[in-house]
Amino acid sequence: MISILPQILLAVICSSVAYQSALLTLSIYPESESSHNWTPTTERKVNESNRLSTQKLQEQAIFGRYQGKSIVYQQEQIEAPKTRLKLTLVGIVAATDPRLSSVIIEYKRSQDSYFIDSEIPGTDAVVTEIYQDRIIINVDGEEQTLILDGLEEENERLAKLEKGEEVRAKRSTSSNKRSSRASKVKEIPLDRDELVDDPGKLLDYVRISPVREGDQIKGYRVNPGKNPELFEEAGLKAGDLAVELNGVDLTDITQAVGLMKEFPTMTEMSLTIDRDGELNELYFSIP
Repeated sequence: MISILPQILLAVICSSVAYQSALLTLSIYPESESSHNWTPTTERKVNESNRLSTQKLQEQAIFGRYQGKSIVYQQEQIEAPKTRLKLTLVGIVAATDPRLSSVIIEYKRSQDSYFIDSEIPGTDAVVTEIYQDRIIINVDGEEQTLILDGLEEENERLAKLEKGEEVRAKRSTSSNKRSSRASKVKEIPLDRDELVDDPGKLLDYVRISPVREGDQIKGYRVNPGKNPELFEEAGLKAGDLAVELNGVDLTDITQAVGLMKEFPTMTEMSLTIDRDGELNELYFSIP
């Protein structure tokens, strides 16, 4: 069986960090409107084939799209009050076909994936809209907003940055450290034509959640899903903390901005994980 876990893992990790990159982009290239207007871009395309090619993967906008100075909003966003339900929006996965866009929600310490019109068990909530950094749920006829986990804290952190009240220490990514980890690199080939047309199956392979220390992201904890064999095949272990992707510090939104720009031209991917305080690097080549 050809493992598709590396692609899935990258999709989930990047969906978790993409909103931070988008926020930074808005602060670097401000619009005339207030920077607190966090209405995201939603791009929708027609899925002409269930077969995944390199071009199709690039067009799916799994990582979001780097908009630079010109950000075009193509959909009128629904504004609704913040929900009071004890739900956590862990991640958002965009698909070419909007009907296949999905989200990962945690409720009572259990994570599951949901599509538009999906009901969240144990609540009266139904997912009605999926955006880049939030979703709209209908609770007993009332529309409510569920914001991506950590977004509000990130807005506050950016506000402090603008006032010069926060000094952030950056992770060292020197070549000496990278060369010392070279012997731990594991090669796992990727098949570009592997069928990945159901985002709802993400949790079959990997579960991921951000790890924070105060208001700072320290990394992304990964654990196996329903198919632990594929998780182990990728060289991962339960509890691994993902900290870098292709040399990009996943805890640093200034570096994460470039991740979305580089994705279309990637021919290889390396994931650095913190395992019990020791850094390990997994290498995925794309033939």
